[in-house]
Amino acid sequence: MTVSIVSCKTSTIQSYLHIGSGQEFSEPIKDFPNEYDFNKLVDSLAQRLSLGANDFARVGGMPVIPASSVKGNIRARLELSFKASNGRARACFTRASRYPSVLSYWRHKKIWGDVLREDRGSACDLTQINRVCLLCDLFGTAGLSGLISFEDFVGKDVKLEEVKVDGIRMLVAPPGSEFKGQIYFNNLVEEELGLLLLGMGLKDSVRGRPLLLGRLKYRGQVGSRLVGRVMYVVKSLQLSKYSRNIADFNSKSYESESVLTHLIQSLAASALRKFATELRLVDEVVNLA
Repeated sequence: MTVSIVSCKTSTIQSYLHIGSGQEFSEPIKDFPNEYDFNKLVDSLAQRLSLGANDFARVGGMPVIPASSVKGNIRARLELSFKASNGRARACFTRASRYPSVLSYWRHKKIWGDVLREDRGSACDLTQINRVCLLCDLFGTAGLSGLISFEDFVGKDVKLEEVKVDGIRMLVAPPGSEFKGQIYFNNLVEEELGLLLLGMGLKDSVRGRPLLLGRLKYRGQVGSRLVGRVMYVVKSLQLSKYSRNIADFNSKSYESESVLTHLIQSLAASALRKFATELRLVDEVVNLA
């Protein structure tokens, strides 16, 4: 398969979502004190700066889930879903850390279990060695471009809301928000495309299971608000005219929900057959509860 596209969206399902930008957001100053009253001017600026909220990632003023966040979310899930078999692991720990921050480690371990204790050696680096693991081949690593690439998921109609978490103000996307984007793949066989879908929580339909994403994903709830839960939804799948057809499917374009559902089921099943003794499906939301 060559230069093909999965067009999809994430929607926050009964959940608030925060993807940090590393910047603060403050309301513009509309009424400056008299320019000659220096002390009042300084006090006014300091007050407004102290009211700054942690901003949501943006491009062109619109909220986005950056391509790097989408890629990291899917890749890390697959890295942790694989387990070593006969002394071999399909994935190094390039993206998913065995040792996250102390504050989140117990939650991380509760979700993923003993796989965090596996010794998978050094992370792949094609500038140092002449071979890489399966997931580094698919997603890329040092010295190697991956076969799967991502674009930013843009929340064109998302209206951010302000919440306070542990005394820190931040802008969040409210429940029901939709972020749309595309994922491109090149020269994947069926089981590899199936892996991508499984990493998105997709197995039985165009709507995946709830997944964890964002800064607050391990919190579960902030006050009465559910946070950090998203769902990937596939809207279409396009193959280039030079691609061979997916087994048992005779089209280059798939947009009907019923056909897409059948296609996703077939591709996911292909991956599960290929990696039957190595791949486990972990429901991170249920395990964290």
